[in-house]
Amino acid sequence: MISLALAAACVALCFFAAIKDITTLTIPNWVNASIAGLGLVALIFSGLPLMTMGWHLLIALIALAICMALFFTGVFGGGDAKMIPAVLIWVGPAGALSFILWTAIFGGVLAVLLLPIRSVAPGGYVAGRQFASLQAGAGAPYAVAIAAGLFFTIGQAPLLAVIAG
Repeated sequence: MISLALAAACVALCFFAAIKDITTLTIPNWVNASIAGLGLVALIFSGLPLMTMGWHLLIALIALAICMALFFTGVFGGGDAKMIPAVLIWVGPAGALSFILWTAIFGGVLAVLLLPIRSVAPGGYVAGRQFASLQAGAGAPYAVAIAAGLFFTIGQAPLLAVIAG
C-alpha cells in the first residue's frame, strides 16, 4: 500500500511539473526534490536488494552529471536537468534506456507540435490565458516529455510497477 501511494505521488508530481512547465516554463525545485525524496523513501520500502538500490542511485547521479553539463551549455533548463535524475531514481536500471528513449521521442514530438501552435497563438495566448511555452522564441516545456517518458516506462520500473498492476 505504501509503495502504491508513493508511486502515485511520483506520477502526480510529474503531471504537475508538466502543467507548470507548459504555463510558466519552470519546474519548481520543491517538485523535483519531492520526486527524488519520495524515490529514496520508495527504495527503502521496496525490499529490493541493496545492490539494485545502489544502481538506481548511480544511474540518477550519472544522469545528474550529464544533465548539469547540458544545462551549463544551454541545452536544458535547470528544472529539466533536475527532473530527469529525480525520475531516474524511480526508473532505475531496468527502465532507464526505455525512459530516455521515450523522453527523447516525446521531446521531438513536442518540438514539432510547438512550431505550428506558436504560429496560431499570438503572444502565447490561448482561450484568453497566456502560456509562456507558446510565446515565440521560448524554450520547450520538456517536463511534458519527461512525464510522458515516465508514463511509458512504468511497467519496466520496479518502483512504479505497482501502478501497472
